[in-house]
Amino acid sequence: MRTSIERHAMKTAGRYFERHGYAIKDTSGTEPYDLQLTKDRASFYVEVKGTTTDGEHVFVTKNEVRHAHAHPDLCKLFIVHHIVVDDVGSERPKVTGGISCLIEPWNPSRERLTCLAYRYDVTR
Repeated sequence: MRTSIERHAMKTAGRYFERHGYAIKDTSGTEPYDLQLTKDRASFYVEVKGTTTDGEHVFVTKNEVRHAHAHPDLCKLFIVHHIVVDDVGSERPKVTGGISCLIEPWNPSRERLTCLAYRYDVTR
């Protein structure tokens, strides 16, 4: 189900940025951001998040935050919230709808980040 939600959010983001005249490259498999946008010789990085919740909170990785801090004026966060999922138990659930929210520039401040986990190295 998670993969279907992410794919839906990526498609929604792609359509949004295409309508706004950006050339789009999907970098989700190779970089700590999901889309690289180009327009008028300027490049931007977009992290895309999809959720069935109200979108008040999204989960971001350490690498996503590091990248945003390294490029504070070039990063955007695109959230698609209130996504509807039907046929939850099936292999390919039907994912529709959602409300888009764009945060730009995205430079996540420390007071808005909550640590949820630590890795403990037992062998040291």
